[in-house]
Amino acid sequence: MNPGKLDKKIEILERIITTTSSGDEQIETRNIRNCFANVENKIIKAIIEDNKFVSRIEVNFTILNCKSFEITTEENIIKWNNKIFKIIDIASEEPYLKIITKEDK
Repeated sequence: MNPGKLDKKIEILERIITTTSSGDEQIETRNIRNCFANVENKIIKAIIEDNKFVSRIEVNFTILNCKSFEITTEENIIKWNNKIFKIIDIASEEPYLKIITKEDK
């Protein structure tokens, strides 16, 4: 891939879940990395949820692989274009990482 295609600024965030004194879960985020990525809209699916059709967009983010931090599917999310994306899978394609996501509602 041409590094010039990494032209969209994204934020990789860590999701931190804490429990308040009343027992409620509180979700906070902490920025762990800002970087540039190639963004590919891959699949638009219509899924039936609660007897309604819901569109889901899956997006692939390709970034330069950085060994100084680790991305996990459970704890990290991506923020791009004022939207939040949940990480589904991560594939290493040296020297890049391909992060497969779906838009989080």
